[in-house]
Amino acid sequence: MITTLPTIPIITLDIYNQDRIVVGRMTVPYEPISDHLVITPSAYLSEGAPRLASTFAVTHLPTGRRIGARACLNCCRTVGQQLADIPGIDWNTTTTGDDFKALVGKATFNEVAATSRKLLSCLSEACDDESEW
Repeated sequence: MITTLPTIPIITLDIYNQDRIVVGRMTVPYEPISDHLVITPSAYLSEGAPRLASTFAVTHLPTGRRIGARACLNCCRTVGQQLADIPGIDWNTTTTGDDFKALVGKATFNEVAATSRKLLSCLSEACDDESEW
């Protein structure tokens, strides 16, 4: 019997320091939310080596950049889907920051910001996630 292993989707993430400077890279698996938004394990640099955290992140697949705060898997799934459902956004774009704000307009940008801020509540005691990836 020949067994074929499933293909696991992966992405290479940049790891940033507090000053938003790239200090490392790490390839991780991801769970798709939509064609351009995914959930990845959170990564950080410790003693010069990339490490995985116990949290997850909604990540923009074309740029590899995190959207919002690190959170539990269930909160990332919920907020990630809400982000994907915001009308008027071409998530395929590689535009970020102020250029993204100009591209989508102030109202849509503010909706993305408000939606992604929901992940911050996961960092409080309000979230009792027990899910496993």
